[in-house]
Amino acid sequence: MNFQGEIVFLSGAITGIDGYRKIFAAAEQWLREQDCTVLNPAVLPPSGLEWEAYLRITTAMLREADVVYVLQNWEHSKGVREELALAAQLGKEIIYEPREAVIV
Repeated sequence: MNFQGEIVFLSGAITGIDGYRKIFAAAEQWLREQDCTVLNPAVLPPSGLEWEAYLRITTAMLREADVVYVLQNWEHSKGVREELALAAQLGKEIIYEPREAVIV
């Protein structure tokens, strides 16, 4: 995968996931090493907003991205499913993290 010069949005399960910040941070670091700009929703405050407000923020981030990089274990996340539907609608490139990837 060549992400050089791309803007990459990280999509992954957050709600109910212990240690999600560490998972997202590791993915962000790996992507930055690929010389791209990373939009990481895990840097948002963990509380204080309604779920719908978080989704509005993450979809705004996604709209600015060239590529959506989907972390493992996203399948039960309503937010990720919404983000992927929007990404497909906008014609964004969607890349799924390989199952053999080690995040932490």
